[in-house]
Amino acid sequence: MVKTPGFVALGLPLPLIHKRTPRKIGGAVAVVLFLSCFNSAIEELHFRAWLDPALSRSLGNVLGILISALAFGCMHGLIFYGIPGIPPTPLFLIIGALTIAGVCWSLLTRMRGGIHAAWWSHACADALLMLWGLHWLGYI
Repeated sequence: MVKTPGFVALGLPLPLIHKRTPRKIGGAVAVVLFLSCFNSAIEELHFRAWLDPALSRSLGNVLGILISALAFGCMHGLIFYGIPGIPPTPLFLIIGALTIAGVCWSLLTRMRGGIHAAWWSHACADALLMLWGLHWLGYI
């Protein structure tokens, strides 16, 4: 079982390459739906409902959004950093892409007046990426 720094800090195994990941499509979809909804809810509560407003109150809206989005991107970078074989350039692209996603979800949260739209958008993105990852790894 491979562990990455982010998952080691939480004491959790990396689910995509764990030997007990379901190999049947129904089980895989159930795991993906649960993880994508749960994970995106936790991240949206942390980054968009708490960190972004707290930083925006003290630093202004632009810096609040940018710093919370960068923290979001870097947190994911730490997770991907521990996966063997990922060179630095794709790692920086991942951090950059997820920072941009964090900005978009912060703006969506502000435009819609709550985290629900950002949460569902984030959950859909997570679900699609997890399904692609499971397919790429040969689990489904």
